[in-house]
Amino acid sequence: MRKIAGFILAIGCLLLVTARPAAALVADNSVNSASIVDGSIMAADIANGAISAAKLAKNSVGSINIKNGAIRRVDIANGAVTSTKIADGTITNADIANGALSAAKITGGAWTSLNDGPGSGLNADLLDGQEASAFAGAKHTHRSMAQIARSKWFDAGAGINIALPGASPYSIAFDGANMWTANNSVANITKIDAVTGATSTVALPPGVPYSGAVVYDGVNIWAATGGATDTVSRIDTATGAATKFNLPPGADSPEAIAFDGTNIWTANTGGGYSVTRINAATGAGFNFSLPPGVWASAIAFDGASIWTAGGSNVAKINIVTGSAVKYTLPGASDARGIAFDGTNMWTANRGSANVTKINVATGAMTNYPLPGGVAWPNAIVFDGTNVWTANGDDNVSKINVATGTGTTYPMPAGATSPGSIAFDGANIWTANSNDNNVTKF
Repeated sequence: MRKIAGFILAIGCLLLVTARPAAALVADNSVNSASIVDGSIMAADIANGAISAAKLAKNSVGSINIKNGAIRRVDIANGAVTSTKIADGTITNADIANGALSAAKITGGAWTSLNDGPGSGLNADLLDGQEASAFAGAKHTHRSMAQIARSKWFDAGAGINIALPGASPYSIAFDGANMWTANNSVANITKIDAVTGATSTVALPPGVPYSGAVVYDGVNIWAATGGATDTVSRIDTATGAATKFNLPPGADSPEAIAFDGTNIWTANTGGGYSVTRINAATGAGFNFSLPPGVWASAIAFDGASIWTAGGSNVAKINIVTGSAVKYTLPGASDARGIAFDGTNMWTANRGSANVTKINVATGAMTNYPLPGGVAWPNAIVFDGTNVWTANGDDNVSKINVATGTGTTYPMPAGATSPGSIAFDGANIWTANSNDNNVTKF
């Protein structure tokens, strides 16, 4: 009996030891997942650090083994999860809460152009609701909404004509939403929606029979009228209210008009060539004579000085004192238009079928022939990358400001000899007085 009792006691002790085995008593791989009943081991049964990544066979734990909320952010060490550990397609939009990802959570090189672009499903509007233009880099030319209404840019293709019956549009300008034409045959100016092409007219002040040039000052459209009147008219773009100002004595036949941020300037072709500075608030004017040999066919502002062009010369005019410096255009004649590209002035030279680039700081000049052998450039405008000319032989030319190379595009049927040109931030426009229409490229 004593031997039997001892044997029973030994078996009992062995059962007690094996009932809660120590890790040292369990041989490697002797217990597998099939040996563990669901729910028999709880988090409370596992000491902190008892299970490490090295103790889990690859792919032994799948997403179906982890309950929602079982793993919290505090349970994951910094750097434990990297992009190489996440299979393609395992995280979708529905898995990411609004605001869960911020720029601060994406390291410097983690996001590249390879993650974006066509087919990626991403665009700038998804980032924070702003338009793509809000993310433009420093290499882009930035303008206010009053200068460029839309950020989409197009290359020129087939133009479309918009009829202005009986108007004889002689000049064209942009106000941030609409194009405006100075009409040489009627006592009004025309407002054209730059998107829809819808037109309406605004009457000039009493006693002003027509207009020959227009410019926008940020609030108003100004129209210049020569002939017997020699006036400028200020038209409120919102209300259409129009006010006439007589040019001071000695200013005759204003041919072109420009704005310098404070004052309106006219280039006057009659009675001796001159320019007139007009206070945009009061209408008070003052004349400055041009150097001998400088005509006043065109006028533009470079951010510091007013420039006029005409014949084979240009003049750079101090906006405070009116003092002027004359430059002669080499190999160019009959300059009809002038425009500023941010660094250089450009003239459209009708008589020599070329354009001239003039450095505004040094006066250095370079001529470029019009592309395709076209002729008679009447006007010029800058689009942020290229200058464009409106040419009397029924086409427009685009010229790269860095290289001077370019392309010429024909006017559409029904539009001939464009005399003025403007840019709306997306399209090039010409005014075609012979055909009573404008063309939008």
